[in-house]
Amino acid sequence: MIQRIQSVYFLIALICVLLMLWFPLFSIEISTVIGTEKITSTTSLGPNGLVGDLLGTTRAVPLYLIYVLLALLIIVCFMMYKKRKRQILLTRLTLVLHILVVLGIYAFYFFGKPVLLSAAAVENTDDLIVQFSTKPGFFILVAAIPFLLLALRGIKHDEQLVKSLDRLR
Repeated sequence: MIQRIQSVYFLIALICVLLMLWFPLFSIEISTVIGTEKITSTTSLGPNGLVGDLLGTTRAVPLYLIYVLLALLIIVCFMMYKKRKRQILLTRLTLVLHILVVLGIYAFYFFGKPVLLSAAAVENTDDLIVQFSTKPGFFILVAAIPFLLLALRGIKHDEQLVKSLDRLR
């Protein structure tokens, strides 16, 4: 099981997904000017969702549940080494789900300002300034995708090897 190269790729992808449980994705700074005073509130998007003092935690989506689901799928893919066809199917499913999570988080990063402005508990949203700054989790999020692709490639290579050996028998 561990001597196959795709097992190493699965382990590296699993480590990347598990690192997401500790690192925040990005921080959101919402500032407004009231008179001559600038009021700033910092909110971060991490494993527990949106956490901050201006938005509150009522709109928080616990992202750690998604990360745990992805980690469990990678573990199941890793353990299905005897059933290569199912392993290929499940690895593809895991890859698609991971890409959808990445696209969803990136879409929120690039298009989420209006959502945050509507969620802010301030009467006048014309003076609000929303700034995003990336954190380490934002970059770790994508790191598992190439390893899942390499694992899928290794599984396909093993499947072709077994088929060629069956032809020789």
